[in-house]
Amino acid sequence: MLNSTYASNASKIVKVLGGGVDFYQHGMRNVVKANIRAMFQRMVEEKQKAIAMMRPFIVKDSGDSYSNMDWYQEFEKRYAPLRESADQRADIEYISHLESVEEKVMDVVETTLNSVEHSQFATELRCIRTRMQQCRDEMHSLKEAVK
Repeated sequence: MLNSTYASNASKIVKVLGGGVDFYQHGMRNVVKANIRAMFQRMVEEKQKAIAMMRPFIVKDSGDSYSNMDWYQEFEKRYAPLRESADQRADIEYISHLESVEEKVMDVVETTLNSVEHSQFATELRCIRTRMQQCRDEMHSLKEAVK
């Protein structure tokens, strides 16, 4: 049986991932280049897979609902000026900010992984960490390519 710590940690991870999904989807509607939109779509899909991996831990233990609004609203306020620009510079700005999204995701996953013992939860989290590391590396490479 899983404990409530796993449920709380899973809920936190889902919120951060969900905020990332929302921000990537917002970016897909606003960036200019099709290849960047396609990359953002891949990032959304990876985060949705990770959310699906974490949801059973939330449902089993706490019944916490999925809500990423607080985290997303923070990004909305911080990056509102991006919505008003639909040019090449906006692509670069989105990429830069989404790299910070990837850093946030990795921080939360790493912190959680360091605090849990060996379990199915930790196993799932290690899989998520690998995928999110790939996302972070890909976003960093894209940022370097568009400079």
